[in-house]
Amino acid sequence: MNIVGYQFAINIAEVVIGIWCKYRLTLDKCKAYITNITPQIIIRSDAKWYADEHPEKNYETMWRNKKNELVWVDPEIKEFLEIRDKIAEVMIGKGFLLMHGAAVAKNGKAYIFTAPSGTGKTTRIRFWMRLYPDSVIVNGDKPMIHLSGKSVLACGTPWAGKEGWNCNIQVPIQAIYLLERSEEDCVKEISFAKAFCMLLQQTYTPKVPENDRKRIQMLKMMEGKLRLFRFRSTMTAESVRMAYEAAQEAGTIQ
Repeated sequence: MNIVGYQFAINIAEVVIGIWCKYRLTLDKCKAYITNITPQIIIRSDAKWYADEHPEKNYETMWRNKKNELVWVDPEIKEFLEIRDKIAEVMIGKGFLLMHGAAVAKNGKAYIFTAPSGTGKTTRIRFWMRLYPDSVIVNGDKPMIHLSGKSVLACGTPWAGKEGWNCNIQVPIQAIYLLERSEEDCVKEISFAKAFCMLLQQTYTPKVPENDRKRIQMLKMMEGKLRLFRFRSTMTAESVRMAYEAAQEAGTIQ
């Protein structure tokens, strides 16, 4: 029997989603996205009373990580992440992909740093904000990307990593940087074909095969609509300045 402690609706990029959850953490994290509009979709928590009645068998505290290892996690966090995954799954059908990356916006254009965990996306965003304090962090960990006409948009979500950097906005993407650690700085524009495998790895992998086919199709449709750069970078603010200036020199794709 599912337990509902909280019922509310959130608006992510004009898609209204109803959430039924047990723990307050999800409500608190979603506050900037809450709306009174009637939801188009209902996402229900998997949390159960059983875990409260039998704490010695509290399977809710186990989470399978990317290495397929079972690790302990707070049940509130687990619920928040499971709801994220359920939303990512249904949003694919509406043309949205959840990306592992850090998105920042400046002068009405978004720039996304994407790379495996531990590569330094958060550090680059900190440097960016020092260099360009008029910028806005769209999302520090898991923005949605959405193909809208001739533009690809970066959209804020509540799933923003431990820093919690996010904003409920949609901004056209100027560039995506495929970030790599390096002992020297190099920013080079690359073709969509060369970037495709990394983009695929850095977007949410659906559990439903049909949704995975849609994900691949959506990524392919983004070709020619944004700039893609291989960004080999030292941990310096100067490398971030180079990345921004490279995108400005390349210009917006018409």
